[in-house]
Amino acid sequence: MLGQDKIYTALNVSGITGLLDDYKTGKALFSESVMPEDFTGQKSVNYYMISSFNGGLEYSEYRYSISCRAATQGEALTIASAVFDALNRSSYGDYYIVCSVNPVIPPADDTDNFNVPVEIILKTR
Repeated sequence: MLGQDKIYTALNVSGITGLLDDYKTGKALFSESVMPEDFTGQKSVNYYMISSFNGGLEYSEYRYSISCRAATQGEALTIASAVFDALNRSSYGDYYIVCSVNPVIPPADDTDNFNVPVEIILKTR
């Protein structure tokens, strides 16, 4: 829905998931704006839409933020680099993705972790 499945497919590669903690029967890769309450790991990726979808265009364009989270700034940057390298300027048959990496967001308190947001634009016909 609205590109989420396409983003999941692009992110669900060993170069990215190998950097993430385990969660239930898979890896800590979430298509939600908030982390699941029962996730106790540190290294994760969550993604969510950050702008409205314009149905009047001749093509579909979705903008998402991918939060690359970890206990240290270095680990968060490593995850963000893997996301950028895997997705930026990549074509997946019927869609294309471009990325930009935003500055590191430090932890808000001792229960939080570092976050490096990667913004993506997914275009499809």
